Amino acid sequence: SRVVDVLGDHHVVTGLGNVVRSEALWAMSLDPFTANAELDDEDWRDLLELARRFSSDAPERLEVYGRLGQICRRCHGTIGCDEGDDGRLVYWCPGCQRTLENRSTRPLHDERSTDLRYLDEARSARRRVQIFDDLRDFG
Repeated sequence: SRVVDVLGDHHVVTGLGNVVRSEALWAMSLDPFTANAELDDEDWRDLLELARRFSSDAPERLEVYGRLGQICRRCHGTIGCDEGDDGRLVYWCPGCQRTLENRSTRPLHDERSTDLRYLDEARSARRRVQIFDDLRDFG
């Protein structure tokens, strides 16, 4: 299955609407139609953390959702819209949302800096917790 379908499956993740699903995938520059097996545990944690953040604290402006045919603010490509297996729409930018294997070649844009900083801080916090847990366990 594909990432967009996993995020839309209420048996896997509950409470994610189309807006959050589209915006979180855009913020991670991830093609919604990437096979879910291509994401490792850390990628899934980051994506779900970002989706949770968007669910509880809506972004100030929508980057892709409802913007079919408009210009992407990050790469200046054209925003598209497709259906997931569940029939719900997902908005995305084919220009800058890539599969994992192609993401390292995409240019970073200043508008992503807040989301990237948030993800970096979340990763660092998880590592710190793991280090403290390891120290406590080893004594």
